[in-house]
Amino acid sequence: MDMMTLIMKIFHLMNYSSIAPNLFEPGKIRPWIEFIVQILDAQQGPDSELSKWTDDKKKIEELDKESWW
Repeated sequence: MDMMTLIMKIFHLMNYSSIAPNLFEPGKIRPWIEFIVQILDAQQGPDSELSKWTDDKKKIEELDKESWW
């Protein structure tokens, strides 16, 4: 899981302000999006606490300790 988290952080940083130029080529970004969707779908169910929206500061602080959050 730590490796997947690292990969997702790198992907996010690479595309934070704009999409990386090499991902503009046809077919380059789709595998990344599918990879991220597979990770999220495989690990979290629809009723998971990690996928529920909250604005409660205490709950957010608890969630920040979760690797998936």
